[in-house]
Amino acid sequence: MPIKRLLDQCLCDIPDNFSLSDGDLKSDIESSFCVIYRQSSVGMQALINGVPIIHLDIDAALPCDPILNLKASKWAAGTPKGLLTALQEIRLLDNGLDKASIRTAKKYARNYFRVPDEKNIIGFFVERKA
Repeated sequence: MPIKRLLDQCLCDIPDNFSLSDGDLKSDIESSFCVIYRQSSVGMQALINGVPIIHLDIDAALPCDPILNLKASKWAAGTPKGLLTALQEIRLLDNGLDKASIRTAKKYARNYFRVPDEKNIIGFFVERKA
């Protein structure tokens, strides 16, 4: 469904500090200083491109972060103050992001999308002792 039709169904207007992109996801990520995600693979795409991420940890009864185990180039925010703090920390790092942290995050993201083979799917078939 085109975004215009979706927006016409919204009860509230988009805030002035938000903008909708006409570009593709890759270009949008590459032009961002960070990506805020929630239950989405967009965070993973950002990591692959070396862009830090913030998991927006709100309104979920169960853990919903698909990138739960990663600490490198990743922040989490569950409150407005937490989000502001994460954005400020990333902004301070923006010009000199830790190269090792970026490499770790990229490796994590690439491994996340491994091609299935016998070695990396065996965990789904291991018998568990009762």
